[in-house]
Amino acid sequence: MANLAQLPVELLLHIGASLCCDWPEPPRGLGNPSYVCRKWPRAQGHRNLSRLSRTCTRLRDVLQPAVFASFERHDPSRAQQLRLLEALERRPDLARNMRLIGIDKVAPIQNDLSDAEVAAVSQRIANLYLGGSHLARYWKWEHAMPLVVVELILLRTPNLARLDLPLGHYCKLPVLGLLTAQERPLLPLLRTLRITNSFRISHNKLLCSLSPNVQELSTWLPSAYSPATSSSFHKLTLADLRTLEFISPCAIGPSLLRGFLTTTPKLEVFRMVWQPAIGANPTTVADSWEAIRICKGTLREIHIDVYDRGGNLGLGELVGERWQPLLQDFEQLENLMVGHLPLRVLNKAWRGVDRSGDEDAFFEDMLPKGIREVTLCGPGASFVPAVRRLAGAARSVVFPTLKVVAVVPPALPLEKKHAWFGGPREWFRGVGWLEAREALQLSGVRFDLERRKQASLSFHDFCQ
Repeated sequence: MANLAQLPVELLLHIGASLCCDWPEPPRGLGNPSYVCRKWPRAQGHRNLSRLSRTCTRLRDVLQPAVFASFERHDPSRAQQLRLLEALERRPDLARNMRLIGIDKVAPIQNDLSDAEVAAVSQRIANLYLGGSHLARYWKWEHAMPLVVVELILLRTPNLARLDLPLGHYCKLPVLGLLTAQERPLLPLLRTLRITNSFRISHNKLLCSLSPNVQELSTWLPSAYSPATSSSFHKLTLADLRTLEFISPCAIGPSLLRGFLTTTPKLEVFRMVWQPAIGANPTTVADSWEAIRICKGTLREIHIDVYDRGGNLGLGELVGERWQPLLQDFEQLENLMVGHLPLRVLNKAWRGVDRSGDEDAFFEDMLPKGIREVTLCGPGASFVPAVRRLAGAARSVVFPTLKVVAVVPPALPLEKKHAWFGGPREWFRGVGWLEAREALQLSGVRFDLERRKQASLSFHDFCQ
């Protein structure tokens, strides 16, 4: 009987795949980014695969490319990072095979390296480029540089396809900054970039400039209104970006958002919960729609809500002839998830045009004919007749591709949740959605009361 090492390569790879538990991708919610499970069982399975690959040379040759294809840790120490760096330096072939680096968080400063290891890292930094010798002298004492070893790892992994980095607001990336001065595209094959815990524009600009072919970007961005900030992305072109997601309610200024979107000529998916800052510069809910309109020709999916905790944000106006068709000229749009305030802005603009008294035609006039799925977060009872009218339009093949209409009930404040005995279904019956559901079902359109688990963003936490 053949032993394990004598099995065909295909069987060995199948065994290795069974050891690495295929843990499903966690939802990209608006909560703590450390929710991503890189602990048990996924990390444990990866460790078991690594141990198996060290049992003999046959298994090492077959399984080690899979072991080094990814590095996912919840809170890796600098010692763990250095061990990976040394392994990649010894085996450049494994470094070229690495596709994923995912880190949830890092401690601000770690003293788990010996003096010899610190000297070895310093020597690597000093050997880099002009300015490296100065950085090598003080990096180990700098609280704002917890990812220096990870930066050195990135220099060894040119074929990386996905990168998840936790960058605190005061975190610096000095090694990558040296590469920017050299104008080198460090990660030409990177397709997915996720930046968490960072509100600094410089982080986004730096990493995007080193990975010009990124297709999916998830990031945090700050509020910014000054002309110097709004032009920060003007020299940056994300020509291949397809998906843009702002993690957590972001306070990005309208001018910066417009400047960002002008760099994405092929954007297809846009997700944002906007929490604009209330300050000297007047900002309204309509500003979010004005920015999105830049990409109306390419967007296939829009998830947008506006979070106005204090109730001080005005709706604003969508003025001009270009807004008369509302979303009908978003010809590629297939999936729309919209919160209560952005929906009210669209409804206000629709009412501003002479509609001959037909108050129920709002959704029929607003939506593009190719829409497939509509999700309304916290809509009021006033929109129920318009949804019933939409059902009739779907039945008469005005919207031939419409498959799903979903409604997410508004979130109650914590102090009032005890009074909501019936939960979402009580709200559903109370505002008249039962008739709308029946009309949609007769039209062959599925009606979902609550699609929180399926939705990629937790809009129910922020609906007004």
